[in-house]
Amino acid sequence: MDRPLVVVRRVDGRLYPPTWPHTPPEVVRHLQALAHRLHCGEGLSYRATQRAMMERYGERRSVGQVWKDIQAVKCHDCAPRPAPPPDPRQKAQVIAWR
Repeated sequence: MDRPLVVVRRVDGRLYPPTWPHTPPEVVRHLQALAHRLHCGEGLSYRATQRAMMERYGERRSVGQVWKDIQAVKCHDCAPRPAPPPDPRQKAQVIAWR
């Protein structure tokens, strides 16, 4: 699914999405969910997620913005797991230093 990449060259000479800096909140939430689904669901790295968003969906995001998007969405699979309780059969080791 190849979609054209729409960008606008601004006064500073850089390329931006046409709605930047006033991207609607629903578009931002969609991009965050998309980045998180690619990273968490497909197991892609941040750079691979950036590349997939550009190639598959025509959405150009920096690696830093991809990281922020992924961190903004929390799911059950990527939530930190609580540490297991200590094993009561193990004795605490005490080492005396002199």
